[in-house]
Amino acid sequence: MRSIILIIWFTVITICGIQAQSLMVLNAEDQSDVSNGTLIRNVGLEETTVEVGAYIKNVSLESRNVMVKKYVITLVEGSEAYFCWDGCYGNTVNVSTNYITVAPGDTIKLFSGDFKHHGFSGTSNIKYTFFVDHQSTDSISLNIEYNVNLTGVNEPKDINVTSSAYPNPANSAVYFNYAISANSNGRIIIYNIIGKKVKEIEIDNQLNQVKIDVSELNRGLFIWSFEVDGMPLKTEKLLLK
Repeated sequence: MRSIILIIWFTVITICGIQAQSLMVLNAEDQSDVSNGTLIRNVGLEETTVEVGAYIKNVSLESRNVMVKKYVITLVEGSEAYFCWDGCYGNTVNVSTNYITVAPGDTIKLFSGDFKHHGFSGTSNIKYTFFVDHQSTDSISLNIEYNVNLTGVNEPKDINVTSSAYPNPANSAVYFNYAISANSNGRIIIYNIIGKKVKEIEIDNQLNQVKIDVSELNRGLFIWSFEVDGMPLKTEKLLLK
């Protein structure tokens, strides 16, 4: 009898543990699973603001209302760590004000762990926990380690670069200034918040600016990505009003 009770208890605990895991964290750069793992970002002198993106996927069979909480493990004095979720929060905010509803199987691509070093070198470690609203046990975490070295010799910059979108927020059109090497193929892709491609523009390596018409898109938050030869080199948010 006792062995049967133990088996039932173990089965219930196992099932509950499986059911409690609704979310998965993916690396925005290669979509690898980094749930409860660490992303390391090395920061040089030329980067004043660092954005580390991550995608949050709902692996359950029901919609989930997901929020974010920030934990400062270590932070170099004088630096700032903040995050963007349903919007971008200030350095002093640790929990998102609102949740984002994620349908079963959908992936939200709005999160970024942002960092400003303000000229101070050192290593900062920030933990972000994504949790289902009112269910703190149903959660997944990601550590982001920022290694800032402002004293070493900087490596040569990659020729494939782009500015941020402007204006942002935008109404009818956005612009990008960019440079890509002569033998590369570049494009700018705009996604909605669940990762569906809504606009794709190939850019000419003989020019250095592109205008993208966004007047036909719905108003709201989007993600744009600058890709060269199929590799995403820069990803940021775009708000249409």
